Amino acid sequence: EALHKPLHPAKLPLVTARSLLIALICISFCPVQPLINVFGCAYFALGHLVWKNQLLYVYEPAYHGFGLMWPRIANRLMGALIVF
Repeated sequence: EALHKPLHPAKLPLVTARSLLIALICISFCPVQPLINVFGCAYFALGHLVWKNQLLYVYEPAYHGFGLMWPRIANRLMGALIVF
């Protein structure tokens, strides 16, 4: 029953920010400790399965962004990589 609980559209920015943070941590600390990539890959593989289920069977979109958020995400990720 918990797998079929719809994701509220207001939580989407939080999920995106958390995924960006984990990607940044994995990329930043990879030279120091390569084992972190295993956990990062496991996180994103499990996340892929969960999001696939959510988007196909559960999620009811309130609006369509048509990719307008992608430039912001890409700029923040590149900026964070430059800082580190």
